[in-house]
Amino acid sequence: MYTLPKLPYRFDALAPAISESSVRRHYEDNHAGYIRKTNELVRGSGLEGRDLLSVALLSRHGSPLYNNAAQAWAHDFWWKSMTPRPVARPAWVRPAFDDLWVSRGAALFGAGWLWLVTDDRGHFNVLALPNADLPQAAGWRPLLVMDLWEHAYYCQYGTKRADYLRNTLPLLNWAEAERRRK
Repeated sequence: MYTLPKLPYRFDALAPAISESSVRRHYEDNHAGYIRKTNELVRGSGLEGRDLLSVALLSRHGSPLYNNAAQAWAHDFWWKSMTPRPVARPAWVRPAFDDLWVSRGAALFGAGWLWLVTDDRGHFNVLALPNADLPQAAGWRPLLVMDLWEHAYYCQYGTKRADYLRNTLPLLNWAEAERRRK
């Protein structure tokens, strides 16, 4: 059975960009809920014992099992994609990254995730994917992610998703992205 991974920092560590109450509610309610639901749905699926990413990628896209396993996996990836301590950007991050990150994330209609990804040839891209879609399904390797579901930002930012994205740029964990890139 899957368990809620430990948060890599305190609930207040990402403030003021993401408030303590937002992190706490998101982690204890949303992330924990996806773990709970995945545990219920995986029973009898033939995918028991596999890691969350495998469960998601081997499930029928859009099914409840896919959605919950993908969301549980993406949330863990998201928490590790942020750090309360500023990390220098690697040389491979282009100067236009910030504008591209904010504009692609703000432009996504509805809910989803904003991913910094790379392919096998080392080409980078920023993908705003709807709902629980994962970049691995299209052959991309994720390096960083930002949650674009309203529960991630609405209580603090209202409808200003671009402000949320701009204010969380300094939280991006470039050390983790570099580790994931190799």
